[in-house]
This record gives sequence, structure tokens and C-alpha cells, in this order.
Amino acid sequence: MAPNATLVVELPSDVTARLSRLATVTRRGQSALAADAIADYVTREEADVTAQLSEAEWQVEKERRNAFLREILKEARRRSSGEAFDAVRSQDFLYDEDGLPG
Repeated sequence: MAPNATLVVELPSDVTARLSRLATVTRRGQSALAADAIADYVTREEADVTAQLSEAEWQVEKERRNAFLREILKEARRRSSGEAFDAVRSQDFLYDEDGLPG
């Protein structure tokens, strides 16, 4: 177990009073309640930040994929424009010299 550290926090007086009442009802110390609340807050915020980073990483990956697809489309258009492609002869490899399926 990691050693504990001390943190001094200023709270509004109404929050301090509510914390005191909660400590009395739950028979726990104010420090324990505050530590649990801060730990829960940090866990929740870390999850939110992680989700935001995941979203940002997803956006970067999406842009990378889109760029790749644009390159494929560009190459497909170049090839279909007739440059280095002959549609009349494109199926010749399927037939032998007599015109029969080979």
C-alpha cells in the first residue's frame, strides 16, 4: 500500500458543516470521507480524459484512413481514365489462342 500524503483543502463553510454531519451519521472521520470523495472524483475525471483522448486518437485514425482511401480512389480514377489500361483486352488472359476458355 502506498503511503498517504496530506492535502489541505479550503471548503465553503456550508460544505464543511454538511461533511461534519455526514461524518457523525456514518461514524467515519471527515478526512476519510473527503479522501473517498476526492479519490472518486479523480477516478471519474481520469475516465473522462481517457475517453476524450480515445476520441481524439480515433479522429486521427479516421483522418489517416480517409487519406488512404482518397489515395486509392485517385489511383483508381487514374487507371480507369485509359492510362495504362485497355478495356478491350482486359479479359484476354481468360482465353487461349483459339478464343476458348483456357
